[in-house]
Formats: sequence, structure tokens, C-alpha cells
Amino acid sequence: MEKENWINEVMQSTKGMKPLEANPFLFEKIAHKIELNKIDETKANSFLKGWAVAASLIILLNIISFTHILKDKPSHKKEMGYQALSKEMGLIQTNNY
Repeated sequence: MEKENWINEVMQSTKGMKPLEANPFLFEKIAHKIELNKIDETKANSFLKGWAVAASLIILLNIISFTHILKDKPSHKKEMGYQALSKEMGLIQTNNY
């Protein structure tokens, strides 16, 4: 019985209250914030893409230069072969100029 009285009191306390009205510009505010977030994301993505492209180009240039250096530099085995051939043929090596 006491529980029912308490429920009735609570229900009666809401009489005369008007339902809360939403801000008429709420939808426009939310839509505007969503658009701003999209613009910020595209700016951030383009900035990151630019850095990614720059980093990729630097890595690519390093790989190309490294392979170019390896092609131009004779290997240690070739040099030892040249030294052995020069000893066999009796050629004198002059490294001191």
C-alpha cells in the first residue's frame, strides 16, 4: 500500500509539466559539425598522404642509389681474382702513386 502511494505521488508530481522542446536549430548545428569534421578529416588525410609520398620517394631513391653503387663497385671476389691473375702473369701492382 505504501509503495502504491509513493508511485501515485511521483506520478502526480509530473502533472502540469510541459514536455521539453528541442532547440529548433539543433539539427542544423549537428549537420554543420559533421561537415566540419569531414573537411578536417580530408585535410588531415591529404597532409598524411603527402608525407607518405615524400617518404616513399626518399626510400625509392635510396634503393636506386644503393643498387647503382653496388653495380659500379667491383666485388671483393673479383678484386682477389684480378690480384691472383696479376701475380700469375708477373705484373707488378703499384698502389702507391
